[in-house]
Amino acid sequence: MFVKPTLRLAVIMLILLAAVSAWAGTTGKIAGIVTDKESGEPLPGVNVMIVGTTVGAATNIHGEFFIINVPPGTYLLLATLIGYGPVEVKNLQVSVDLTTPIDFKLSTQTIEMGTVTVEATRPLIEKDLTSSRTTITPSQLTNSAVDGIVARANLSAGSVLGSFRGGRVNQGEVIYMLDGVNLSNPLGESRVGRNPGSGSSTAMATYVPNEAIAEAEVLTGGFSAEYPNVQSAIVNMVTKDGGEKISGKVKSKSSPEVLFNTDNLATDHFYHMPFIVGSDTTYRDGTSKLNKVDKHNRSKFYDMRQHEFSLGGPVPISAIDIPGKLSFFSSGIYTYTRGYQDQRSWNRSQSIMGKLTYEISASKKLYISGLKSTNKSLPWDRERYFHFTWGEPSFFHTYPLNTATNAREVVDQAYTPYSWIVGPGHVEDQADTAFFTYMYHHTGNLRWLRKIGAGPDSSSLFGQYALVPDTALLFGARDSVNSTGWARSYTEYDMANTLGHPETWSNEFSLNFTNNLSAKSFYNLSYSRFLSAQRARVYDPWDGHPLSADELGEQRFSPSVTSLYGSILRGNPMYISRYTQDDQTITHTFKGDFSSQVNNYNFIKFGAEGKWFNLLYDYRSKASGNNEYNSQYHEKPVQLGMYAQDKIETQGMIVNVGLRYDYFDPKTIVPYNFLQPLNAGYDNVNSPLYGETSNLAARLKNPIPAKKKQQLSPRVGLSFPVTDKDVLHVTYGHYFQLPVFDDFYTNHAFDLRGAFKYIGNPNLSEEKTISYEAGIEHGFNDYLKLAVTGFFKDISDLVNHKKFTDTLTSQVFWINSNSDYARVKGFEITFSQRPWHNFSGILTYTYQIARGKASGKDQVFLDDYYNWMPRTEDFPLDWDQRHTAKANLNWRSPKDLGPALGDFGFDFVFSYGSGRPFTGTSNPPPPLLPDVNSKRFPSSWTIDLRIDKGINFYKSLNLDGFIEVQNLTNRANINLNNVNDDNFNTLYYETSGDPAGQFGDPSFWTAPRRILAGIQLEF
Repeated sequence: MFVKPTLRLAVIMLILLAAVSAWAGTTGKIAGIVTDKESGEPLPGVNVMIVGTTVGAATNIHGEFFIINVPPGTYLLLATLIGYGPVEVKNLQVSVDLTTPIDFKLSTQTIEMGTVTVEATRPLIEKDLTSSRTTITPSQLTNSAVDGIVARANLSAGSVLGSFRGGRVNQGEVIYMLDGVNLSNPLGESRVGRNPGSGSSTAMATYVPNEAIAEAEVLTGGFSAEYPNVQSAIVNMVTKDGGEKISGKVKSKSSPEVLFNTDNLATDHFYHMPFIVGSDTTYRDGTSKLNKVDKHNRSKFYDMRQHEFSLGGPVPISAIDIPGKLSFFSSGIYTYTRGYQDQRSWNRSQSIMGKLTYEISASKKLYISGLKSTNKSLPWDRERYFHFTWGEPSFFHTYPLNTATNAREVVDQAYTPYSWIVGPGHVEDQADTAFFTYMYHHTGNLRWLRKIGAGPDSSSLFGQYALVPDTALLFGARDSVNSTGWARSYTEYDMANTLGHPETWSNEFSLNFTNNLSAKSFYNLSYSRFLSAQRARVYDPWDGHPLSADELGEQRFSPSVTSLYGSILRGNPMYISRYTQDDQTITHTFKGDFSSQVNNYNFIKFGAEGKWFNLLYDYRSKASGNNEYNSQYHEKPVQLGMYAQDKIETQGMIVNVGLRYDYFDPKTIVPYNFLQPLNAGYDNVNSPLYGETSNLAARLKNPIPAKKKQQLSPRVGLSFPVTDKDVLHVTYGHYFQLPVFDDFYTNHAFDLRGAFKYIGNPNLSEEKTISYEAGIEHGFNDYLKLAVTGFFKDISDLVNHKKFTDTLTSQVFWINSNSDYARVKGFEITFSQRPWHNFSGILTYTYQIARGKASGKDQVFLDDYYNWMPRTEDFPLDWDQRHTAKANLNWRSPKDLGPALGDFGFDFVFSYGSGRPFTGTSNPPPPLLPDVNSKRFPSSWTIDLRIDKGINFYKSLNLDGFIEVQNLTNRANINLNNVNDDNFNTLYYETSGDPAGQFGDPSFWTAPRRILAGIQLEF
């Protein structure tokens, strides 16, 4: 919706103010007063410098100074004045977007007087903090019991089940930024294989090496005007620069399975194999090697290996007579993990990052950085799991409840047709036995069981198999016969190829130029290019070539179903994941901002940004019933934004006030009337034009340009320092976020060949959040702090499907629309302690109520599918976990205790969550609505631990050995996620208490214990 004319003046003012773009905060400020130690009088003209740089400031007539545009880190600060002894402050910490206060007291210089050195202590209460913010230091990333920036960010208060303060998951509401560059995939996270992510999240479309991060901040409320397109949280990362001398680190960790080269095969497993002879069932004995699994069917061969490095320092350029200083920093990480659901599922990722910092002069700097990552995986697939045994009886579907005993009884059994594909507990050399036994019972033809040279009545199940009769070539059996008509051995069949293999890659390049115009003002100019891409293919199980979209439709891969012994089975053991996917997004961003400390009280900042997207997406799927699900688009939308804000710092109040303007043009077309979207021929199933989607203008009826969007967002935050140990803060803001671009463009050509037709909508409006927050912080002493924050969020215009019926053809389809809402309220309590007697830690508790009309965008479709009435009331959302508690405790002994006891420490992480909601089995007759999320799972908790010991060899050369234990107690918590929740058997769970269902699906449990041993060398 366009802004009203009365608001245009504000927009014009912003345009006049902003020459270039919005820049996520990457620097902080140092400020303070210098006084005479004896008299207490302010000292003007004192030089305050950051040692090792040319950055500094002089005090004014009131003894006040400030240094702006300081990258996050730890510094040595020196104050000098003729006639006074120099004073230096070491270990002064600067954080992004915050003011670090430091005061100097100088004494009159005597002849024997040297430099006075004091230790900086950052104030426990950050008085200029007007919103919820958690700072993550490098050591909290690299020496933590949890691995990676995503896992660390999820320890923040307000993070509940992957949602931050009730925001929708997998919808781009959490933004990850690196040096001001948004690393999210603009298409979103909901598609198969999309965004490998970093750690446990798919919100990031790349991987960031842990050692590359100088500081990160997690913002969950009170976003300032410089942050665009955000609703739930921002994880803002700033990378390291090269230092004054060469330094680096090499680090490696692996699980014992890798270190000791063990395997996952247990002892022989004895079983009876059933055969049906006439009306009787007989058994043959057999043995197999089982994989090691625990009582929840979680694989014990759950290994991991990770290798990291970092290297940085100065680049000598004096030899080639180039002015200034040049330094570099580089970092890389490689990670390989094996899935706990099955040892044959794996994920491999690697990333490398480099940064050059060129100090052209005392006032000018140029940063050039790049990041490249790749990921390959063999995903775990529930369709291929079903913990069945190979040729043993497997139980299907018919588990009626005995009302007398209140227990389920097995009354039906059948053979597993394709359980060997990735089922843990089995090896491929049993595939022939299982498959040919299945085909014999499926066709009744004994020749499936006949060895070469055996007699006509032979039923031997081992060795080479005889010629298969043509009458037996049914569906998947056709793929099991070679060109000469002989049955192939399935020991040569690559079962893993029946799954889609996603491969993702990304690269980011950025230039940033900063210029300090004076001690009070500076500006930044930047350009970045971020590419994120994916290719997913299924491979032919016999020869390994990638299957084309046409080959996916071959009969041999048809997902036919059949009935065997009263059970409904897939009649094709060769059924595969029949889809291909290619996507690539390129985002060009031009940014810039101007910042100025106008006076001692006002720090203003304004800027603008422009983003030009290139979105390419091609998804093709073959489904049962000859249904096809396709989505292809190539769009180039444009997004612009500008802002102005002022940080006002006085003794009694700090105010952050800002105004943001955003503009978006989808740069595509839509049909004039969604009830008649297609021209003649394109809407006729018998026409050759029916599936032709390449010419959008010819396909859509009376096409018109998609609507452009504009928004103004006012934001204000206030902080009131009540005492030196107490501060109150209040924030209010309007936040707008575009839906993920896949919601705009997916299948917006109206390809109607699938049974369920979901259509993107380029006319979608921004999703809107009005957020309120109030909090208080109290410092008990110089080490311990309590923070209590209450919040409320009113969220509207969330995306859901809306039903449309073509008035000419009566075709029914579902178009994305802004029709959902949510309400979130709660409070957070945080105890944090700085190092005291070598002990530090943070405890958080979050109470949250998250209710809304839908947890995802398919709720309206499901209501219609089951003929339920339209919903008029909200209900608990999937992440409405009322109580969430987390603890991170750290202890470290001083290095001066000696080589045996010094530099020893541990990091302990505990996480607890009360039961998350789920929908029970109440099934009132339509159109009455069932109760949604009216029941609760049991509470969950887990413990992670890291223990390490460091040894100093020489000066800065340090060796550190460590052991990390994830899920220390081997706890099995119930795990429902967007991959497996569609397969959750609610009735089975409510009667048995087992979420894994009758097939023992391990994905419904969280990961088991994982032990990692590692070593790192730092110099």
